[in-house]
Amino acid sequence: MALCYETLYRRLSCLGVAESPEVLCDAGFLGFYDGLRAKIVQSVLAAALLMSIKEELTNTARVLLAGVPEPVVAAAEKIKDAAEVVQMNATPTK
Repeated sequence: MALCYETLYRRLSCLGVAESPEVLCDAGFLGFYDGLRAKIVQSVLAAALLMSIKEELTNTARVLLAGVPEPVVAAAEKIKDAAEVVQMNATPTK
């Protein structure tokens, strides 16, 4: 015994699904979940993009607020030490 659209509309209006009685009749209850997979993929990709942007902004803010980051300072000190060693070896001894 099939329900008419008016009966479905009245019954579903209390559930907040009043605009979709056709979905229920055509695809059944699982028809309401047809686009769920695509929406989850969209949400995960958006979250990943926002997280990567946030990390880049955080790193940039750290560099701007703290001056030069520690790895760059350590690398510069190593280069300076290496240059001093090369200079000492290149200086002729008397």
